[in-house]
Amino acid sequence: MNGREQVRLTRRFILEAAHIAADDSGGFVTRWCALGTLWAAMRGQSGREVTGQAAPLSQMRVQIIVRAAPYNASNRPKPGQRFRDANRCFHINAVTEHDPDGRYLSCLGSEEVVL
Repeated sequence: MNGREQVRLTRRFILEAAHIAADDSGGFVTRWCALGTLWAAMRGQSGREVTGQAAPLSQMRVQIIVRAAPYNASNRPKPGQRFRDANRCFHINAVTEHDPDGRYLSCLGSEEVVL
């Protein structure tokens, strides 16, 4: 998908941001809060098996394309956030303009699944 091809936003994702909160036991817990719903196109790029803390993981790199939004807008994805699609989570590693006109953003991320 380059800037000259038509981008078809046919998948619905929930954009989520991590919030650190006290766990009432003297520690902290990460909670994910929904920021909104975005329509997107998704392409799988590559996959590999990695060693996780408790078990091996299957890691798939993905490209998720969404409509562009102004910097600092709540609907503009940022690294450290994630997309959720039902029970699947895609962590966002980088965000860049997808096309020369700046109509779309390309979010590079990954999904990890315990084997």
